[in-house]
Amino acid sequence: MKFEGFTSGVTRLTSLPEALFTELLPKITDIGELKVTLYAIWYVQQLEGDIRFMRLSDLRQDRLLLEAMAMENDNPVGSLVRGLGLAVERGTLLLIQKPGENESYYFVNTARSRAVVDGYHRGAWTLDDIADQSVGLDLGKPEIFNLYEQNIGMITPILAEQLKSAELDYPAGWIEEAIQEAVKNNVRKWAYIQRILETWRERGRNAKN
Repeated sequence: MKFEGFTSGVTRLTSLPEALFTELLPKITDIGELKVTLYAIWYVQQLEGDIRFMRLSDLRQDRLLLEAMAMENDNPVGSLVRGLGLAVERGTLLLIQKPGENESYYFVNTARSRAVVDGYHRGAWTLDDIADQSVGLDLGKPEIFNLYEQNIGMITPILAEQLKSAELDYPAGWIEEAIQEAVKNNVRKWAYIQRILETWRERGRNAKN
């Protein structure tokens, strides 16, 4: 299927380190390793906190990642594990394997990650100490963001906070219906959608806007 191009509604950007282009790309010859490297850089930027890693068990659940890793002569999981292994050998990723567990934890090799991994080996922290965080290509963007971008337009950082707040204040079905109402009336503004939601809350779902 032909790629139709990036849309004007895309607001999330992934920062790529210059060394990716100047040092890694000239050396990477395996497409699986390249895909894993790009994915890892994207993945850790979706996380929060000082300790950011990918678990193999989570990666194996990411449908779109596995589709990307489906190579001609290998199964997707096999290609994924092979790509991760090559990235570790090259030093792009750092690896922690917890004793007694069939699990692997991968860190993008940055100064912060090197300090974090060193702290783990010194016993300064354990993998049980931190909150579970997992993302995926299917889960990278909240559904309300997709809904808004597909029907209304681009999301600014301020609007993103307003949308998150609205998710807490109103049922998901209300937000979707309010967006549909705005589209039907050709008033593609969050302020208009917000007024609809406020009216429904104050006067009832069947109130006229």
